[in-house]
Amino acid sequence: MHPDCDPLERIVHCTNKSPVICAIDVTGSMGEWTRIIYDKLPMFYGQIMMQGYLKDPALCFAAIDDQEHYGRGAPLQVTPFVQGAAIDDAIKKLWLVSGGGGNDKEAYGMAAYYCSRMITFADTCDKPFLFFTGDEGLYDTVKGSWIRKHVHPEAVDMSIDEIFTALRSKYHVFLLAVPYHRVHLREQIRHQWAALIGEEHILDLSEPKAVVDTMLGAIALVAGTRTMESYLADMTGRGQSEERKTQVADSLQGLTEELQRKYSTGAGNTTGSAASDEELLAAELEAARAELAALRNKGVMAMYPECDV
Repeated sequence: MHPDCDPLERIVHCTNKSPVICAIDVTGSMGEWTRIIYDKLPMFYGQIMMQGYLKDPALCFAAIDDQEHYGRGAPLQVTPFVQGAAIDDAIKKLWLVSGGGGNDKEAYGMAAYYCSRMITFADTCDKPFLFFTGDEGLYDTVKGSWIRKHVHPEAVDMSIDEIFTALRSKYHVFLLAVPYHRVHLREQIRHQWAALIGEEHILDLSEPKAVVDTMLGAIALVAGTRTMESYLADMTGRGQSEERKTQVADSLQGLTEELQRKYSTGAGNTTGSAASDEELLAAELEAARAELAALRNKGVMAMYPECDV
């Protein structure tokens, strides 16, 4: 583990308006998914900027291993919040461990604890996004001994329900669900995650290359900077296939319905972005202007000309 990614007794603070955390399972059951996803993440930031989905975004990355198996000592790694070219440097410092404990559970709970207790935000920040990407279940209890060893010296056993209750009050929490290789356990794993974050916040991935499109769609919908129809139009503009668009629309269907229910009852969103049709239109026009300006200046995307979302 790179010392810059060691979470022990380390507070990560963000002052940018739109924080986003990508916490990805790096164990062996994920296969090549982890490396492909990490290769796509710089483009993720570029598209947020180009399309104007969020204002002043900053990304933090976490790598999740198993708790105590094989004595590797890195169940959790966390980078600072970064922007632009610094994203590549942050990603390169993460240790993509592979391996795993073979017990159908990973250290998602420890990552959730860290994000709820050890990551802080300025008062000017909007409600952050937290995306877990993984294929397995969670430990029912996150042991104080694990937290003391890897996160903070003063900790006690905590239930996973308690940790995620705090987490959901602080973040928009999602699981990008990778199909688990033990098919008979998939329903059990899904049920556990749904009880913690809600079925609508489980976004199914059929292939690793769809991760960026799915995360961008969730962000754009929750932030109110796109409708589902206008987001699919963005995907068309990026040259994505009809098959990919269908996959992403299916993954976001539950979230879309949840947001429609909130808007219809006047609940709106919690990022401070527009929810009405008029405000959505204004946000889309602003995003289009930002995209045109970026294209003229060959700004953020010029740093990654070789990338393909």
